[in-house]
Amino acid sequence: MIRVPVQNPDGSPAMPTKASRARRWVKQGKATELVNDAGLYYVRLVAEPSGRETQKITVGCDPGKKYAGIAVQSAKFTLYTAHLVLPFDRVKERVGSAVIKQGKIIKNVRGRALQRRVYHFARFVKECMPDIVTMENVPQLQQHQVFEEFITKLKKLKYFVTFYRVNCQDYGIPQTRRRLVFFASQFGNIDLIPPTSDRHNYKTVRDTIYHLEPLKAGQSSKSDPLHQCSKLSALNLRRIRASKPGGTWRDWPEDLIAKCHT
Repeated sequence: MIRVPVQNPDGSPAMPTKASRARRWVKQGKATELVNDAGLYYVRLVAEPSGRETQKITVGCDPGKKYAGIAVQSAKFTLYTAHLVLPFDRVKERVGSAVIKQGKIIKNVRGRALQRRVYHFARFVKECMPDIVTMENVPQLQQHQVFEEFITKLKKLKYFVTFYRVNCQDYGIPQTRRRLVFFASQFGNIDLIPPTSDRHNYKTVRDTIYHLEPLKAGQSSKSDPLHQCSKLSALNLRRIRASKPGGTWRDWPEDLIAKCHT
């Protein structure tokens, strides 16, 4: 259950509450309803509360090309979540397919989109002032000026900042993937634990899923809710069977190639 943000009478943040309690406060005249510039509904207490103690909260951001996820979490509850639909497709359409095919332009468009997301995340942190901030992104983010500005802004807010370039295989993830992992804390530096694996014992996809029962397209496991198989069309199933390890769509027969590939 997502909580409703609450402010003290002077506008300072209080701990969020259940929606039913917020409605009851408003009905009883104990709080007023407000909406901020981002369209987020919240309530402001009319009278001074019995106490102003707050719990530790963490805000996390998972930026992507087309979508970005934001979550605010306390020890027991999810206080807020947001699924942001980003304008990459619209930008791509406006720039034009001929220009998009030039790698340099694509890099610039994506770079600007990435910078906007980081700027918005910095603003979100300043408004919420969580105890801990986490973010993971592509390592190339370090090459952008916005990353240095992001660190500077958080340090001005008295956060301790640490970040690491991580090979996911070093931590038991069966995927060749490198990420930039970022931490900011009001209590001190957050150190990343040492790697749990090395190149001699990297976990493979087979190691991870071999014990799961086989599923057909569209089926879900009764014993493991995370074990699901997408419902694929007959055409996409043929494409999978025609794919080669390490290959591309260029390996498919002509009748399997989609229009977007040509």
